[in-house]
Amino acid sequence: MSKEQSKSKIRRKLAHSLDGQIPVKLTRSVAPDEREEGIVRKLGEDWVLLVKLRDRAYFNGYMILRIADLEKVKLKRKFMPFIESRTPAAPQLNLDDIDLGSAGSIYGTTSATAPLILLYEEERAPDKLWIGTVVDLRRKSAWIHMINPNTRWYDKVVNVRFKNLTHIDLLSDYDRALLYMAGPEPKAG
Repeated sequence: MSKEQSKSKIRRKLAHSLDGQIPVKLTRSVAPDEREEGIVRKLGEDWVLLVKLRDRAYFNGYMILRIADLEKVKLKRKFMPFIESRTPAAPQLNLDDIDLGSAGSIYGTTSATAPLILLYEEERAPDKLWIGTVVDLRRKSAWIHMINPNTRWYDKVVNVRFKNLTHIDLLSDYDRALLYMAGPEPKAG
């Protein structure tokens, strides 16, 4: 197991990725056996938004991660020439539309930008993934209309608390396929 980096070093490497559009490999305390790869596109006080990379060089949507969960950030320049040759450089997302100020603002702004969002609560429910759309935002939670594992819309909405959020994905190949299979969102009860 590798040594955890200081929070200031993690923040410096995230800023370096943002400034130079350099891919990073991330190790997180809430999912220690998984490694995330991406390029930082927006850096907030508590959250970071990255373009997700699949197979180190292929763009696959976006992810938003809690900075407090990051244990190690490693810059990965190997595929930079290939990444720089791709047009467009990533799936289109107006970064000004995403507010990284709080979990609530992230829910609200990502759901207004993407047809589906994938929500992770890795500390509370490490093996679960919530997929759906935000129906209503409250002060400490959101009501979400979910898609079930059989790619069908649930009849009812579910309340998800902001304090448990660790990771959000949007505009990836997976959620586009799910939305295609589930079809248009029906009115939830």
